[in-house]
Amino acid sequence: MNNTSINEEALNPAPHKYQVSQFTKIIFLAFFIIGLGSYFYLIIDRRISQRRFMFENQMGATRIAPMLTPSINITDAISGLDSNLRDHRGSWVLLNIWATWCSTCQEEMPSIELLHQELGEKIKIIALSIDDNREELDKYIKNHDLNFKIFHDKEQQIPRLFGINKYPETFLISPDGMLTFQFSGPRNWASATMTKYLSSIINS
Repeated sequence: MNNTSINEEALNPAPHKYQVSQFTKIIFLAFFIIGLGSYFYLIIDRRISQRRFMFENQMGATRIAPMLTPSINITDAISGLDSNLRDHRGSWVLLNIWATWCSTCQEEMPSIELLHQELGEKIKIIALSIDDNREELDKYIKNHDLNFKIFHDKEQQIPRLFGINKYPETFLISPDGMLTFQFSGPRNWASATMTKYLSSIINS
């Protein structure tokens, strides 16, 4: 071999073949799968959030900034025993604020009873009356077969502490005692859509 061919080989070496290691391939594949999974998760999560938002609007549910349930003394309308609203934590509570003089409040009572029968122990229902006439409340309870808890706000604290002046007004309270959702006005609480909606929150 002459000097010319030696110099050409030195000046123009053959391309170096880079061999990707098996470990590098695995790392790359793992990052690709994680990235792809994260992408699909974000898409699915966004669609779920959008469906929930539309569903909440359909239910007329207002998601409120979580706040601790106010400390209110309430009286069991059946037993006459006093307690604090905050004592009823540990499970989901549907707090329905109503009065016997409120016609729309009375209209939704049968559906609340059906909801109580449907969800049972999954959610505690508290109907808190703001009646200033206890005799009217006692008469209503006597004439209606209701199996959920009915309490009386005899100190009339609810309107001031909750900032409400129209009824019925209903709040969903989480097991840790936080107000989470608000429903203004009457509802058909026993509808399939409503029970499904409440169940989705309770089981989330």
